[in-house]
Amino acid sequence: MPGLHQKSFNKYASRFYDKNEALADHFSHKTLLILNEAHRKIGLQPDADNCLQIAVSFNGSWLTRGHKSLIGIGTVIDILTGLVIDTHVLSLHCQICATTGAKIKKEKSNNYEQWLQEHKESGSCAINFEGVSGMMEVEAATVFWARSVEKLRLKYTTFVGDGDSKAYNKVCDLAPYGPDVEIEKEECLYHVGKCMGAALRNVVSDYSKRGITLGG
Repeated sequence: MPGLHQKSFNKYASRFYDKNEALADHFSHKTLLILNEAHRKIGLQPDADNCLQIAVSFNGSWLTRGHKSLIGIGTVIDILTGLVIDTHVLSLHCQICATTGAKIKKEKSNNYEQWLQEHKESGSCAINFEGVSGMMEVEAATVFWARSVEKLRLKYTTFVGDGDSKAYNKVCDLAPYGPDVEIEKEECLYHVGKCMGAALRNVVSDYSKRGITLGG
């Protein structure tokens, strides 16, 4: 059967995305209620700014491997409850720009620049990131820490992540909670174990090539 015309697809997709955003807001509200209650049970109270200071796990991922993906996502997870607190999708691609925009540009129409400006101002352009795909994770961290107080009344004062320190360094440079609030870095146990396991296997492999067997 023939597929939907691109304009029809974009129309229905837009409706779906709007409802999805409303559903995400609903679950975000429920998550905050559970999170606040869990932290109060262990004796943690809001600070002078009426914000909870919590430990979070942060990581980024991409639609395709190799850090050349056009789409990436960042996620912040509360360490105590294991609940997802916030997510942010970054995109270097817009389907409307790739289809309608490309068609207008190919026709060498003088209206392309005007169309592009109106398209961006309408909020329907999916492109929200400029740069290389590998830096999407850093950008996501910047967004999360910059909006945590205003959006969620939370301060992520402990950063649990993998060995890559680019995102952590960026957050520290940002100093979102002021110069007096230090953000601590803790390594993810899984990543530490993964790196140590790989290193040990490499040692065994290297000695095996020399005819030496390592036990244990």
